[in-house]
Amino acid sequence: MSESKTCIVNFRKQPKDVLSGLLAAKEVLNELSSKGEKKLVRTQYAEVKMVNRNVIKEFVWNLAPILGLPPFIEKTIEQMVEGKLFGLPLQLIRVMDLPDFSITNPRKFRGTQFSTKYIPSDKGNLRFLNRTGKEVVNKLKFDLSNTISISPQNSGATLYYQRTGGRLLVPEAIRFNTTPLIATWSSDAIVSSRTHILRADINSERALCTWMNSTFGIIWLRTLFTTLEEKFGHIYGWHLRILRVPDLRESAISKQLNKVFDAYSQINWCPLPEQYERVKSGADLTRLNYDLDIIRALSKAAGSELDEKEAEIVLMALYSEISGLL
Repeated sequence: MSESKTCIVNFRKQPKDVLSGLLAAKEVLNELSSKGEKKLVRTQYAEVKMVNRNVIKEFVWNLAPILGLPPFIEKTIEQMVEGKLFGLPLQLIRVMDLPDFSITNPRKFRGTQFSTKYIPSDKGNLRFLNRTGKEVVNKLKFDLSNTISISPQNSGATLYYQRTGGRLLVPEAIRFNTTPLIATWSSDAIVSSRTHILRADINSERALCTWMNSTFGIIWLRTLFTTLEEKFGHIYGWHLRILRVPDLRESAISKQLNKVFDAYSQINWCPLPEQYERVKSGADLTRLNYDLDIIRALSKAAGSELDEKEAEIVLMALYSEISGLL
C-alpha cells in the first residue's frame, strides 16, 4: 500500500468495544494484501476506503463529508488539495491566507445590533440587504435594486458600516437545489443580515467570486455543507475561510479570473441543478463554457498547455455526479 494513502475501515456492524474494533480492523487490513491497492474494497466484515493522506489532513476535523463522495468528485477534491487540477501546476491556498482578508457575519446586522444603529430611509445613502434566494443571488454582479436604503443614527454607526460592510456576498442559509450561484459581487459596499460579507482588494474579490461559482468551488463548499433539512442548510464563516482557491496573490491569476468575471457578470443564471441538466441535454452550454473559461484562465496564467478535450470529458463526468448532490 502506498505511504501516501490511509485506509478508513467502516464496519458493517459496530464492534463491542475498542479492542474488538482494533482486532477486527487488523484482520480486515490483512485481508487486503491479496486484493491489491484499490480505492474501495468490501470484505465480509467492513468496507475499506483508501483516502489520500493529504485529504485526511485537510478534513481531519470531520472525515464524514469525504467518505461518501462519488469517484470523480473525490478525485477533484484530492487534486485541489494536491494542487494538480487538470494537470496544471496550480497552487490552491485557503481564502483566509489572502492579504487583508476579512469577513463579516450576517448576525452583526440582526435585531438590536441593526435597529440601534440604522433606520430605513428613502433618503439614506447606505445600502442594506435583508433577503437572498434565487431572485437575488442570480448574477455574478449584484443588482443593488435588491437592497433598501438606510441611514445611520449616529457617527459610530457610519464608522461601523465602513468597517464591516463590503462587496462580496455569500448567503449564510442556502438551498443548493434552488440557488443559481454561491456568491455575488456588488460594485458598492453594502451590509447584510442574510449574507456573509468577504473583504479583500477589489480584484481579488471579483476573482474569488468567479472561482466560488465554478463547479470546483461549488463541490468544495457542498462537501462541507452543514445540512439541516433535505437540501437546506448553512454555509458558515469557517467554511469560507478554509475554501481552497487559486493563489490570487499572483497578479496574473487574478487578472485572468477578472476577465472571466467581466464576460459573465450580467448573465442571469438558473438554479444550479438546471445548469448541469441543460449542459447534459445540450440545451444550454453556459455552465460548461464558464468552467472551461476558468480552467483556460488558470492555464494561461500558469503558462501551461491545457488539453481542452480531456478537460471537457472530466467536467461532464463531474456534472453527472454533482447532480446527485444538489
